Amino acid sequence: MDIILEKINYKEHDSKIVGDIGEAIIKHHFSANLSENYYDNVKDGYDFFGKSFEVKTQARMHYDHTLSCALSQSKKCLNIDRLIFVEYDDTSYIKIWEVINKNNYVRYTTNSGLRKMKWYIKEMISLAVIYNVNVANTLRKYSNAYGEDYKSLRNLISE
Repeated sequence: MDIILEKINYKEHDSKIVGDIGEAIIKHHFSANLSENYYDNVKDGYDFFGKSFEVKTQARMHYDHTLSCALSQSKKCLNIDRLIFVEYDDTSYIKIWEVINKNNYVRYTTNSGLRKMKWYIKEMISLAVIYNVNVANTLRKYSNAYGEDYKSLRNLISE
């Protein structure tokens, strides 16, 4: 098993699994210390230099090239030192981004009524691009962004 995936609790709900994998990627590749308190409402952890960070793991919104979080997470995302996004897609490349100006976000409401905030990728810096087939496949497997129609199509293509 991949070192990043070995401590993930697969009995959790899908979005928690995706988030835990993103945090594990940051811990592994950046020598970060994760908060031991699952209910920590302030941060996900501290980086090598002692700066607090929050990690969001998701697929990019392709129509406007943004990454987002729920508006209910705004205090957590805006009050830490570093806001980091772990982005996955239908490849085996996982991209890690840092928001340059956390306060330069756009509020919006999804078609299903979710209130969110988003940041444009063009206003982020790339911290790393990681190639990992196992981790990328696991992220997609538990992702809400890659629903059953997508998974069925991918299975037909790979057969």
